[in-house]
Amino acid sequence: MLVAKKDDRYTIIRSQLISARKKKGLRQSDLAKNLNVRQQFISKIETAERGIDVLEFLTLAEALDLDPSDILSQLKA
Repeated sequence: MLVAKKDDRYTIIRSQLISARKKKGLRQSDLAKNLNVRQQFISKIETAERGIDVLEFLTLAEALDLDPSDILSQLKA
């Protein structure tokens, strides 16, 4: 794995996704249903048990009405 799941950049991404989900009043299960995935998928991303790839990130951002570039601009190399 090139990047550890606990990398600070993942922490920023996760926190933005969690914040947006909660702001929309969605439970993990609601978001999972909207994306046609299991609730455990969302949970594992949010708890850093699982990393997230770029396509998953884009899909989650879109589902939460986030601009992915806004989140990415917060990341440091």
